[in-house]
Amino acid sequence: MGEGGTDAMTLTAPPAATGSVPEPEGSRVLVIGQAGALLGSVLDGTRFGQLDDCEAVAVLAALEELGRKVDGARLRATTDIGVRAETDLGNGSLAYKNGCRNRVEFITQLAGISGREAKRRLKLGETAVDRTPMGLPVPARYPVIADGLTSGELGVESAEIIATTLTALHGKVMQDDLDYVERALVASATGAITPESAGLPGAGIRFAPDLLRAQALEWQGRLDPDGTAPTDDLVEARSSLTFGLLRNGLYPLRADVTPELRGIMDTLFDTYLSARSRTPRFEPTEPPTKAASSPAAPPPPAGAKSTM
Repeated sequence: MGEGGTDAMTLTAPPAATGSVPEPEGSRVLVIGQAGALLGSVLDGTRFGQLDDCEAVAVLAALEELGRKVDGARLRATTDIGVRAETDLGNGSLAYKNGCRNRVEFITQLAGISGREAKRRLKLGETAVDRTPMGLPVPARYPVIADGLTSGELGVESAEIIATTLTALHGKVMQDDLDYVERALVASATGAITPESAGLPGAGIRFAPDLLRAQALEWQGRLDPDGTAPTDDLVEARSSLTFGLLRNGLYPLRADVTPELRGIMDTLFDTYLSARSRTPRFEPTEPPTKAASSPAAPPPPAGAKSTM
């Protein structure tokens, strides 16, 4: 008996009905499709302008929460496909099997996204997603970011800002300090109150990416006040030269070269092109006559008298 003479109620999960929930293996695509159809049935007929203020705010917040969850899953899926499409796998690569030159080209065709977006996801996935290259599990370099992306609490844009900051500090500060900064920035980006953020101004408030970027720069300046000076050898300028796709009979060229290489290239081009780019000169075969070679006398100025 519970308080007040009523029987205490125990809540237990009911047994799953046969066929009500698909088995996880081999049916994820079906479940995702059903979720998309359900979401579409709710949103397709929604007239957002007719919602009252409270509901409009709540709908946007709910959509953003769902979007972060989907974005995190897309990031993990893209990272996994990138591993499967590595050119190092030879004819076992998904890129090779689908007639693509590399993983970026395959992902752009598969997902319908730009090469820039594909590279953006792959770059973040290298540090913020658990991977399995060659079948071997490799944990994320930044596990707190990875957990936030998986849970949907952390947005991709904020994750990029934090990962970029941590990578810039990597090797310049102690690992304990790096871990502390990661937890603190993720707490600020998600609005969580943790030992790193408790008692600080703004604790418990979700920082927008612009504010988070400013905070990340503060952390970076505090832990590495000298900037890149101690590691100049790591950021030494390096030349790069890339060719684009053939277009109108020409290959577009993109290059960044050091002054030393610029001098070498100038010398090489001058040597190669000098014999082919000389301006044509036409020289007479007979010497000019005396009359033709003498310059004509200028006419006398107006009002002058002739001495002839």
